[in-house]
Amino acid sequence: MTEQRLSHVRLGDYLDDAVDQALALLQHRNPELRWDREQLIRLTVGYGLTRLFRQQTRVALTLTGTFKHLYADRYPHDLIVDNLSHGGIGFRTLEDHVIQVNEVLLIELMSQDEPSILVETHVLVKHVQGRAVGAAFAEPELRGKLERLLLGN
Repeated sequence: MTEQRLSHVRLGDYLDDAVDQALALLQHRNPELRWDREQLIRLTVGYGLTRLFRQQTRVALTLTGTFKHLYADRYPHDLIVDNLSHGGIGFRTLEDHVIQVNEVLLIELMSQDEPSILVETHVLVKHVQGRAVGAAFAEPELRGKLERLLLGN
């Protein structure tokens, strides 16, 4: 039923052109992906609705930390946390990086007061824009450790 509805959607000239341009750009940047219009529309609508109806509030804060690629890195790279929720994290890298969507990273969040690690966990990268990265926590048991950070210590 859903398949039929999506294929009969009339988007109008403007949106049809925008979908075509986005699909061409996506295919140019990721030649290994063989997406069609319907997949792109599903992704766009799904991502947009997910952002619109975010279940967990993000708390703006500033923490320092590090991230490491699981298989390529020996040394950690510095990051600054911009926001945090029970389900995810938004951070900026201090240097250019090669982080990719759907990559798993190991991150460590540091205490501002003393040089100790508050949280060490794995995250799944959801989006990357320049040095800004949004990721979901891959370990559900992390919730208790985050309470203190989310409540302002």
